[in-house]
Amino acid sequence: MTLTKKHFQRLWYPEPGGGGAIPTRAEHGLTKEQFDAAMPNEFWREVVDRVAAEAPDTLLLAEAFWLLEGYFVRTLGMHRVYNSAFMHMLRDEDNAKYRSVIKNTIEFDPEILKRYVNFMNNPDERTAVDQFGKDDKYIGVCVMLATMPACRCSATARSKA
Repeated sequence: MTLTKKHFQRLWYPEPGGGGAIPTRAEHGLTKEQFDAAMPNEFWREVVDRVAAEAPDTLLLAEAFWLLEGYFVRTLGMHRVYNSAFMHMLRDEDNAKYRSVIKNTIEFDPEILKRYVNFMNNPDERTAVDQFGKDDKYIGVCVMLATMPACRCSATARSKA
């Protein structure tokens, strides 16, 4: 996800006066026009197109955060994307925001939900039982994981619920 144009510029070549995500990069800042001239296309879009032409049976699975999941499947063409919103928003009980994400996805194209890989934890996060507890919240998220139209990756084996 850090190789998308938006975040690559934000992290490495911030717009002058914008500060950027990393202060020491400010001296390497580029205007949007300069950056677009240097990187005219999305890297991942080029990868998806090349893989489709040269290795059409390859499954491309993206890891994306910052609500870029939809962007990776809709715009960049990834076949699947880890759906971090599922874990983070349900863990934080940000139900209205999660409902909005799902509703907007369904309005755009319900089939996109099948391209999301929902999960309850990953090696970079606390275990599922640590995040969701051992009671109703854990069970509720498991039911959603099992019934939402998506690829499923519970990754809870190590949580010993």
